[in-house]
Amino acid sequence: MIEKIGHIKNPLTVIAAFAGFAEVSGTVVLPFLEKDIQYTYVWFLMLFPTALVGVFFATLALNHVVLYAPSDYTDPDSFERLFKQSKPSVRLEKIEDEVREAESEEVQGGGDVPGNIEVTSPGIVANQLDQASLINSPALLAEELLIASLSKERGLSLARSVSPAKLPNVSFDAVAITRDALIIVETKFYRKSGPSLTTAKREMGKVAAFLASLGDQPRSTTMVWAIALDYPMDDPRVHRIRRTLNRAAMDFSFNVEVVFYEFAQLVSSTTR
Repeated sequence: MIEKIGHIKNPLTVIAAFAGFAEVSGTVVLPFLEKDIQYTYVWFLMLFPTALVGVFFATLALNHVVLYAPSDYTDPDSFERLFKQSKPSVRLEKIEDEVREAESEEVQGGGDVPGNIEVTSPGIVANQLDQASLINSPALLAEELLIASLSKERGLSLARSVSPAKLPNVSFDAVAITRDALIIVETKFYRKSGPSLTTAKREMGKVAAFLASLGDQPRSTTMVWAIALDYPMDDPRVHRIRRTLNRAAMDFSFNVEVVFYEFAQLVSSTTR
């Protein structure tokens, strides 16, 4: 009988075993204590399980992933790579950063800020998270179309707008986990220019920080830059973007892949 009992590997089992052992042993010991000690000891037996339950539910609410062992998941190797939905504030901050980047791009290029994007009003940017207003925001519409295209072309199940469990202030546009690879997608929409070297390193640095938080990384990791262009694919600026991203990628150990799409073709493909 005893040999059929396996090793305890689950934190929940450890908690249950500890609580049960404490209560049973406490009850057995109680009659052998002196009368003046029994009063205090009874209070301990009543308060201890209450405190234990309180700590348990606090852990469940704030960091529930620590209550499960890797074997509780279909793929144990993905245990430390869990993601959660990005907080709206983190998602909004990311969008505002991209809007400011677009504003800087347009100013440097001598053009106007893209229509329908009010860079001076965070409230307007927040409203762009609404699905109904995607058509009024080329950048957000491009993100939707880019992720849909990648998912279809590569047969990936992409989780949208997620944050690493250990880095809740970091937001990724999309993530896919396969048996052999971890794929992190960054979407961009460019009207006139492309990313600066600083911007590229900043976004890649987020991936590097996430991987560092995991420790060992059994899967290969690829960061895919999916870029929608408001100019032709044979434009010299495409080569400059690729060169900038390749230069930034030299500072990081994970793979960086760059794929380009023409924004007009992405839009037209949805109406076919």
